[in-house]
Formats: sequence, structure tokens, C-alpha cells
Amino acid sequence: MLRKHFNLAYVDDDENDLFFFKRAVSRVPNVTVTTFGGGAAAVRHLEALTDAGDAPHILISDLKMPCLDGCGVVRWIRQSKFHCLPVIILSSTSLRDDILACYRAGANAFVTKPMASEDLTALLEITVRFWRDFGITPVAVKTSSASLCLPERPGMHGLSP
Repeated sequence: MLRKHFNLAYVDDDENDLFFFKRAVSRVPNVTVTTFGGGAAAVRHLEALTDAGDAPHILISDLKMPCLDGCGVVRWIRQSKFHCLPVIILSSTSLRDDILACYRAGANAFVTKPMASEDLTALLEITVRFWRDFGITPVAVKTSSASLCLPERPGMHGLSP
């Protein structure tokens, strides 16, 4: 079966985590990763895109980062032209309040960072397989450059008209 190419973005302020994530992604076929050293850098990149079809299929973000944390990234995405972009928070925390804050901000999933590199690779294989081979991301159906998603209905995600 021919596997379509898959683009993901990863946001983390820790250089070691960025290194291990890129290494794990390199073991997953037909995947390209763009990494960002913090939430603000990811937002600047997305804002600069002139064609929403160039957005990643999914964005994976750390939670605990200075300046703009993972919840801030999710909140920005949910109010932007990328509001349908699937976002997964990958964090070393497992505190109830942190997890609930991410879901309240609009995260699609919260996953605790695996400690072993083999587990991170397995997690990425499962995640990519689901979103690439079974799920349909907004980028996969994108046909125009105006917005990644259809306009939001008033009141969705706590946003008013």
C-alpha cells in the first residue's frame, strides 16, 4: 500500500526533547516534522503561512514552556484560521489540573511523554497511522487558501460572534 506523506509540527522548548522527537520521527516512514523551540515560534510560523494547505496535518506540543505554553498555543490555534488543526499535548506532567486545562483550551488529546525512545517511536507510529491512514485531517481536504476550516459557528469553543 502506498503511504501518503504526512507533515507534523512539534513544539518544545527543551533541546533534548526536540532531538529525541526528531530521532523518533525519522523512524516513521513518509513523515516530515517541523520543530519549534517554543509556542511563540510556532505561532509566528503559522501566521506567516499564505496557504493554509501548507499547515501541518497535526501539531504536537509540550505543555510547560516559557512565554507561550502549550495551552496558549492551543487557544491561539482555536481562534485562528487553523482552528480545526488537530493538536496533541505531549507533556511530562500528569497533573489533573494541567490535563483538564489542555482539554478546556481545545486540545484533541493529552499524552504523557514516554520515557524510553522506543515508546516515543511507537507512540508516533500509532499517532501517524491513525491520522494519516484512518483519520482525515483538515489539511487533507483543504482546497483553498482562505482558511483551513469552514467558518466556525457562533458560540463554538467559547468564542462569540
